[in-house]
Amino acid sequence: MVFKAVFALTVLLVLGSSTLVGGRFLGLIGGPPEATTTIWDALTSTQRRALVDERTPDAYERSTEGERSCRWTGDDEGTLVEVTTMSAAQWVVGLTRDLAGRDGQTDATRREVRERALALGTTADGRAACALASQVFELDGADPGAKQHVTFRAGDRGTSARLVAEECIAGTFTQVVAAAPDLRLSPAFERRALTALGQVQQQLS
Repeated sequence: MVFKAVFALTVLLVLGSSTLVGGRFLGLIGGPPEATTTIWDALTSTQRRALVDERTPDAYERSTEGERSCRWTGDDEGTLVEVTTMSAAQWVVGLTRDLAGRDGQTDATRREVRERALALGTTADGRAACALASQVFELDGADPGAKQHVTFRAGDRGTSARLVAEECIAGTFTQVVAAAPDLRLSPAFERRALTALGQVQQQLS
């Protein structure tokens, strides 16, 4: 009888102090849930719709060593939202390939950044890698020393317009991509993209 009473009290205490939402244990009622480390939770459906003005319910996650990404797509082919996060050192590894496709700069400028990336190689620490990211952002038109930047490419008959928001902070490189046929760049849209970028960085840090 005593055992049954103790068992019942224990069950009541557990049920009264914790809960399950969507299969996820949230701990003590009234206490804040732990920050998510799941990349498909990094942006809500409302936040994604604010970027492409369309539902993007289908999620595809991809994880490799040092990098995580998730792409959400909608009914319209070419409409997507994608987030990627990786260590800044991992970003440096891929930078040399990316620089070859950057326009609007002299060969000498691109070569200088590429040589610095090669010098850092796989041994770059977070501070040096993010300093290099700032220099790359500057190549794309950002102010010197910028930690984040937004680029926009207008679409044409065969491709969607694409906005890319990037930042490098505390040794982590984060990117948010929004693409849709009717995207138009505006100060408000750029602010929404930077807000989404900050949200992803906060959720996954």
